[in-house]
Amino acid sequence: MDFVVDRDIAHEITQAGDCDLFLILAHADKDGVLLSDDTYLTTEAIGQYARAINAKTIYLNTCNSALFVNRLAIITSCSIIYTAGEVTDNEAIRFGILFAKALSVQGDIEAAFKLAAPRDRKYQCRLYKPQVKPMTVEEIRQFEQLRQSLSNTDHNLIGLQASLERLEGVITESNAATRMEIALLRQRNEYHEKSLDATARQIEALKDLTKSPSQNPLPTQAIPSKMIHIYGIAAFVFGLLIFLALLRLGQ
Repeated sequence: MDFVVDRDIAHEITQAGDCDLFLILAHADKDGVLLSDDTYLTTEAIGQYARAINAKTIYLNTCNSALFVNRLAIITSCSIIYTAGEVTDNEAIRFGILFAKALSVQGDIEAAFKLAAPRDRKYQCRLYKPQVKPMTVEEIRQFEQLRQSLSNTDHNLIGLQASLERLEGVITESNAATRMEIALLRQRNEYHEKSLDATARQIEALKDLTKSPSQNPLPTQAIPSKMIHIYGIAAFVFGLLIFLALLRLGQ
């Protein structure tokens, strides 16, 4: 179409339906895109048309479109391909063809732009980055509840960690005390075992002393001098008892 005015664009927009890309190939200056009737398609009009077809990208293949790209970025939710200055008709046509080919292969605006754009940076791509919506009052309330819950959880975890550390200390001390008690019991057991062994040896020795000479003849020289002394005292006492008994009988 060689002759294009605003109503022609409006007609095409109403017939197009939703489109990912809104392409404008024309002359432009600070006032907007120049139409065939010497009127301008203003920044506001471009934004209206882009919103009407739910465009994701606006491609301004014009001269000096950097002059109104900031306004377009505010009034639309689109990525914008624009020019940083003057471009010739051949440059505009060349980039348009290469970009369309790259987009059909890549399926991504940024990737297609990087493949097709000249390295002199006459063409620029401003990708749309969704703005974070302000939180509602209810969302703020829920966020505060969640934050408070997380804070309480942190305090509980800190308290639990402290309790575990104290319990670990008690267990360590208890284990140390238990080991000491076991060591003392072992010492006492060894002492008692030694005492029992000594007592058993003494009992065996007494048993040997009480045996008859015929059963266990002991050499005289094998009897200790202390035992001989004890035997002498016992014989004296036994003789004294016999003497007293005889005196009582005589009376």
